[in-house]
Amino acid sequence: MHHHIKSRLIRIAGEKYVYDHPSLLELYTRDASPLEGYLPELVIVPGNEQEIVAIVKLANEEGIPLYPRNLGSNLWGGAIPIAGGIVLDLRRLNKIKHIDEELFSCTAETGVTMAQLNDALTARGFYNLVAPEGGACSCIGGSFLGHGDGIGSGLWGTQGDAVIGCRVVLPTGEVVVTGSGTNPKAAERAGGSGQFFRYAFGHDLTGLFAGSEGTLGILLEVTTRIEKLPEKYGFVSLAFSRTEDACDLLYQARIQRIPLNFAALRERASLEALRPGTAHPEAQLICILEGDRFIVDYGTKTLLELARQHNGWEGDHNASLHFWNKRFSLVPGSMYKLGSRVLLPLHYPLGRLAWFYPRIRRVCEEIIKQKFNFAYFIGGFQINTVFVCYPVILFLEQYPAQYKKVTECSREVKEALIDLGGSPIQIGRLWWEAMGQLGDHFALIGKIKKAVDPNNIMVPGMMGLSAGREKDFATPLCRPGAEWEDDFGVSPLPYCPPSQLPVPRWFENHPLRKLGYDEKLNAAFRCQRCGACLSTENCQAMSANPYEEAFTPRGRMIILRKLLEGRLKIEDLAPSLKEAIRRCTLCGRCNTYCFANVAHREGLSSEQNINHREVFAALKCLLGLKEAAAPAKNLQ
Repeated sequence: MHHHIKSRLIRIAGEKYVYDHPSLLELYTRDASPLEGYLPELVIVPGNEQEIVAIVKLANEEGIPLYPRNLGSNLWGGAIPIAGGIVLDLRRLNKIKHIDEELFSCTAETGVTMAQLNDALTARGFYNLVAPEGGACSCIGGSFLGHGDGIGSGLWGTQGDAVIGCRVVLPTGEVVVTGSGTNPKAAERAGGSGQFFRYAFGHDLTGLFAGSEGTLGILLEVTTRIEKLPEKYGFVSLAFSRTEDACDLLYQARIQRIPLNFAALRERASLEALRPGTAHPEAQLICILEGDRFIVDYGTKTLLELARQHNGWEGDHNASLHFWNKRFSLVPGSMYKLGSRVLLPLHYPLGRLAWFYPRIRRVCEEIIKQKFNFAYFIGGFQINTVFVCYPVILFLEQYPAQYKKVTECSREVKEALIDLGGSPIQIGRLWWEAMGQLGDHFALIGKIKKAVDPNNIMVPGMMGLSAGREKDFATPLCRPGAEWEDDFGVSPLPYCPPSQLPVPRWFENHPLRKLGYDEKLNAAFRCQRCGACLSTENCQAMSANPYEEAFTPRGRMIILRKLLEGRLKIEDLAPSLKEAIRRCTLCGRCNTYCFANVAHREGLSSEQNINHREVFAALKCLLGLKEAAAPAKNLQ
């Protein structure tokens, strides 16, 4: 990037918030998906609308690609650059601007996390309609742009359904407001944000940006619907010997309008992997009801009766209560604990789920297990009248043979599931192949993109909108940084404890192995970059610079992996990265926030855990810091 462009960006946001050191750029090549992007040319962390408008105008003038990013917890490659350009790290846009009880709405900047939003609304006796599981590291803006779903989806649908209006910087620099707030008199007369009705003034422009994944502009803030907290929640766990019976029950519960805030289906395979040695049913339903006490009590009674009619029985209702209490700080353990994963969510009609589910399982069994010899599980939850079903392919990133094979495996599974009739809504780079098969639908999206973004600066390549950059899509699903030798194959189940896995050949003579931390460094590949550790309280490193990724535990994990892969050398690290490693006190607080460390919170075996203290102690040893000279297990 030309020096004069960097100079102009520094004048816009300040030198403190502009990074171009290669080791810092490496931090932005990954999100929580298994996909990997290319190095951006520069990262900027703007702090307000005026700075973002100036950046967008400069990028449009110079034809520079822009990749906006909140906390980088995207599961389908939507937060990583694939055509160089500038990454806009939007984590400084983290203010809740209005809670308008009389308008049933709340307006928040794009970087506000779901946990932050929940705390503010709960204090006022309200709640946000839809929030993903593990919302501590998920932002309201990213959820809206990706049709986020999860908690509340049983009643309210996706985040796109819940949002009234938004404020967006278009690729040409104009700022547009959608919803009733577009009328300047609305805020004056109605008060607050003036956002109370989505379908104002004709076209549903809010819907235009919902699910657009940043391709049409930079989201500044969203206004979401809110509701009064219910009088009561109900917690029901049901067990079944046939998954199809559980599917039929969900449909009947919806027909009878049982107020299910959340209803998740879990199969025995994932339950056994998380809690081995315990008897589990073939299928488990986790159900959360809401309403006044009469409605919840009646709904609970009806659910139990429906379970009996569908050959089911009562499970441990504490499982549902535990899930609810941990909904913002914990995701189903099998999602993060069992190794790296390719998540393939598709949506199916709830009333036909019992027909679809065994066919989805057959696809997974024949392709994932029998043909490619990978482990997998299937789960999902209700989204009002549909069901999102997510087959998950499990693999181990430290074995290059699995890197290569999982790319081919996921491609075949996606083709089979699309052919089965499933509908993905979170596209990113994971489902881009499917977009080109949609004919006139995809052509119209391309026309809208070209009209709004004539110079194609907004996340070029995302959602299959390549615009001359087709070569970017040849990028493997997981692209290792070197041609590693490995003869380990793809057969072991990812949820074997690290101590039982053979050391990869490329690691046998690695300098870090001499430190005696080989097993724990092996576990560094289990970091899924979800961002949960960004919630760590009293972290000395993050306190020093809360807006630079280098100072987060996730940032240090990514750097360690780059060192292991040979992409970086310790002498190549930016001064701020070295400072972040020095500031880490090895307190271990981030261990308790890590989604992979389910055992820490649920009393399970800790053998599979990621021990951040030992991993970061190894980094300190590499820097020659005296406090890390002793083995990390002896550190307090």
